[in-house]
Amino acid sequence: MPAPIEQNRATVGQPAFDVVRENLGDCRAIHERVVIPVREQLIALSNQADAEVDSVDVSLDGKVFREIVDGIYERSHAKGNFIIDTEMADLLAYPAAFKSVFITEHGSVYFQDHSGVSLRFKSSELVDHPTQRLREPFDSLFFVDQETAHRLLSTATVQEALAQPIQTLSIASGLVPVELNLAEADVSIAKNGLLQICDPYRMRSTDLHVGHAVSVILHGEETRG
Repeated sequence: MPAPIEQNRATVGQPAFDVVRENLGDCRAIHERVVIPVREQLIALSNQADAEVDSVDVSLDGKVFREIVDGIYERSHAKGNFIIDTEMADLLAYPAAFKSVFITEHGSVYFQDHSGVSLRFKSSELVDHPTQRLREPFDSLFFVDQETAHRLLSTATVQEALAQPIQTLSIASGLVPVELNLAEADVSIAKNGLLQICDPYRMRSTDLHVGHAVSVILHGEETRG
């Protein structure tokens, strides 16, 4: 039998709430000390569900067999989503510790710390498995209008997307969050809001994520330096 949810949450060494509180405002630390252990719990739940499915009598009527299997996975996913939502609630209890915290129109929740690093949790409605809700941190996050977001999505490569000037804006409902990772190049935002890439010729590995429009702002500060 699986351990109770609260016991599972304590297996990282201390209650997750205390871990979050100790690392408030540091998205990379939260990813390392909260998100990664949670992902391990979700994988364990998934493996347990697979084992339960393997033990189901295959001689059962096909419809009955499918209902049992579906029920096993539905319960496993519900437990996984509960764990994620509980951890997110711990983070959301202190929105002012971050530079910005917001929810998009599709239900994804973003946290951005004061160094610019972002951490995103996808909505359970957008994924097939709870593990897909947990995303890796991004080095930079900025906001653009719908037209700019469409242009970024229409380009073939990240390098092509960044080749043209990108006007960033202060966080506001209806704007689109963009997350960016650049290897060997630094990103900053000028006083006029233009995205600046220092030494772009050294830019190698890149990763760009264009999200959905901001719907609810739980906390936000001016993004321009």
